[in-house]
Amino acid sequence: MRRIHLSDQRHHRILTLVTAAGLVLLVAVPAAATALKGHPCDAQTTIDHVRDWLVATLVRLSTFLLTIGVARSLLAAGNPAEARPARQTLLYAAVGYTLALLVHLW
Repeated sequence: MRRIHLSDQRHHRILTLVTAAGLVLLVAVPAAATALKGHPCDAQTTIDHVRDWLVATLVRLSTFLLTIGVARSLLAAGNPAEARPARQTLLYAAVGYTLALLVHLW
């Protein structure tokens, strides 16, 4: 089994991040257009559309952060200096999901 050089690890991380970002954008852009589709007839409908769009955006962003956090955790390979940012990213994802839940309940 060949040993991966540092430059190969960087390229692998960049490829992972770009792939994850592409997948998030592939899902987020049509969903945002769908959430804002139609012509609202009153203020309550407009507020509902904005709230739905905000929840969808928060969930997608949190899922993106969760994906990045898991990828960073796996790529850390036990290195504590790399594991700490991964845990922080996972914490940010949890905060995003919590905010999305609170906005949805509002």
